[in-house]
Amino acid sequence: MKLNRRIWGYIFLVVCLIVVALFAPTGADYYGAWSLLPAAAIFIFILLTKGVIEGFLWVGVLAVFIKYRWEFFTTYCGKLSETIQDGDNVYLILVFLLLGVLITFLKMSGAATYFARKVATKAKSSRAALLLTWVMSWILSVDDYLNAFVTGAAMSPVTDEYKIPREATAYVIRSSAVHTSSIIPIGSWVIFGATLLETNNFAAGGTGVTEYMKCVPFMFYCFVSLLFGFLFCMGWLPKFGMMKKAYQRVEAGGSTLPKKEAVDGAEVDEEEAIEPRKGVNMLSFLIPIVSMVGFCVYFDFDMQLGLTLAIFVTGALFVVQKIFKSQRIFSLIIEGFNGMMEMTFLLVIGFTMTGTVSELGFTEFVVGATQNIVNPALLPFIIFLLFSATEFLVTFNWTLYMMVMPSIIALSQATGANVYLCLAAMFCAGLFGSNSSFASDAGMCNAAATGLDLYDHNMCCMQYSIPAFIIAALLYLISGFIF
Repeated sequence: MKLNRRIWGYIFLVVCLIVVALFAPTGADYYGAWSLLPAAAIFIFILLTKGVIEGFLWVGVLAVFIKYRWEFFTTYCGKLSETIQDGDNVYLILVFLLLGVLITFLKMSGAATYFARKVATKAKSSRAALLLTWVMSWILSVDDYLNAFVTGAAMSPVTDEYKIPREATAYVIRSSAVHTSSIIPIGSWVIFGATLLETNNFAAGGTGVTEYMKCVPFMFYCFVSLLFGFLFCMGWLPKFGMMKKAYQRVEAGGSTLPKKEAVDGAEVDEEEAIEPRKGVNMLSFLIPIVSMVGFCVYFDFDMQLGLTLAIFVTGALFVVQKIFKSQRIFSLIIEGFNGMMEMTFLLVIGFTMTGTVSELGFTEFVVGATQNIVNPALLPFIIFLLFSATEFLVTFNWTLYMMVMPSIIALSQATGANVYLCLAAMFCAGLFGSNSSFASDAGMCNAAATGLDLYDHNMCCMQYSIPAFIIAALLYLISGFIF
């Protein structure tokens, strides 16, 4: 059955290529509805094959083929180079690699296990362990990457002690990390949104955060998702689908981590907690984490600098504590890099794919379709529905805000719709994409920090993010008429 699903996935891609070769325009500047094909193809292919990396790779090739036809090979290779050379992408790649080093330090020393066992004595129950995870997201709400990385690294061993599936830990983090960063005035998503409001002349210089905060009461998806996370921690949200199976696996004596599928008949060993080495104490865990957070804050939330200095501090600390010799520290750095290579590759081909889809005029086509809506009462609902759908297929996150904010401000002002409600709908569409899309960097961060397969993590989270989306959509429909 698995083989058949895989074959059907590749047949589907071949059909897409044939249709494009026969009917799509060549060398156009704008591809209209054709730009929707890669966005739909990535979702269908991943559902059929469960191959996230393959999906990003081949759909990226499909997107290039639409525009460049038989020059697709050299063009795709060139776009890979552009992706790797892009400053923002290089930053994120380095953050992932450095995170791998810090996680490896904490894991191989047994410091994470030591911390987990100490905190577990305070948590007293599985509910308390999940609530601690949820609360930590509020404490680290300044940045969603920082939130996911630190919370995942710190709390996964704790929830493991209480036999909580990693799928549940990852869901609690993902249901809160990006959302807390979107409603706290010092959050990275707030700062970015506020800056765009100023650059689009909607807010006067220095008042961007004030104007953004006027949108916050209307960010329904954000609050519903946070509520879902809290209810899940309390055990008041039903467990079903893959999440239910995860709990059944652990209750039957299985690992908190799902067993990875065998590749070419080779068995994949389950991850086991490493016993604390001699010399490890609470400082062995707290100093690396606190130094990382402290350096990130000091350098204006620059994760690259914060992680680099935290790694230096951690290495020196472990040598002083005689946990590792200096030679072993350098070998652990290499191990940390190696552990993140798959996720790094996923980032590169994922960004290449989304960049090429954007080049086809994907967002411009969607914005053009939205501009035909003239009923101001329905506009917030349409904005949330339409852009949530596009973000679900291929999420652009902040890039979406940059591209569509001018149109949404102008359209809502022209029709008499509530501008703050419409902007909140746009912001929440980006949050839904971050929560649900296979291409979401937030999903990659959470999967990496909790040791999960990206596909399994997304499918588990989707079971809760889609009901939250439906509730939020209804609230936007009602609010459009009330306000």
